[in-house]
Amino acid sequence: YVGLAVGAQAVRTAVRVGTGQPVWAETFAFDLTKSRQLVVTTLALPGVVGETETSTETSADLSWVLGSAILTLDPGEARQCWLPLRSPAPSAGPAGKVCL
Repeated sequence: YVGLAVGAQAVRTAVRVGTGQPVWAETFAFDLTKSRQLVVTTLALPGVVGETETSTETSADLSWVLGSAILTLDPGEARQCWLPLRSPAPSAGPAGKVCL
């Protein structure tokens, strides 16, 4: 799924029950009066990506960060763009891209 934050305003995309698969085509609105920096984080639920046989994590609230990006937003401007995602491990290189 994807987490989005502008300042203290934070949301995340919905996940289909029992699948870990994201729900696409969701719309979110943010108040840009205090901040215009959108932080985008792609996440995976345990058991979906990266789980090993020795993993003991069972909480649905736990997740792994796959990549992140920052975009400066302009109030009133609607645009679609691809953002490169950076891996949390600098040596891992690019972590893909996301279309906003």
